[in-house]
Amino acid sequence: MTNHATNDLTLTVPSYDDLVDIPLAFENFTDGMPAGTSVVGSATSVTSADINKIFNFDNTSATRVEHTLTLTGSDFWKTIDGRDYGFQFGISTANDYVEIVADAGSLILPFPSVKENSFAIVTRVSPTLWVIVGGGADTSIFQLDVSLLGSGDYFA
Repeated sequence: MTNHATNDLTLTVPSYDDLVDIPLAFENFTDGMPAGTSVVGSATSVTSADINKIFNFDNTSATRVEHTLTLTGSDFWKTIDGRDYGFQFGISTANDYVEIVADAGSLILPFPSVKENSFAIVTRVSPTLWVIVGGGADTSIFQLDVSLLGSGDYFA
């Protein structure tokens, strides 16, 4: 076997003589894939066990339904062997509006909600910050007033 370091990961490449358990390797690979979950009811909790899930709010009636998705728990950010790991999940809506309530001590940016007919990915990017990509905005269009990219600075 040979060890290779790629993007801070150490991968073990078996030699031609090594046996490989293909079903186990495939099972380990699929454990990290997103899994769809249909949501029933107006109040839903997300816990650390829901990592990589896609919450499907699939109301297809003509009436908009409002939901509250509460992030519950304290295990959404981990430090293992000196490396930080965040938590991620998705939200898919039909004719549903989803308000997201953050866990204690954290903030959701740019907006804590997902509009109808949208898809959003919610990612924990620090011990106290969630970022939503996609999903639309509650108010007017989200626009940056200032960007430091032209001067070579990072914009966050």
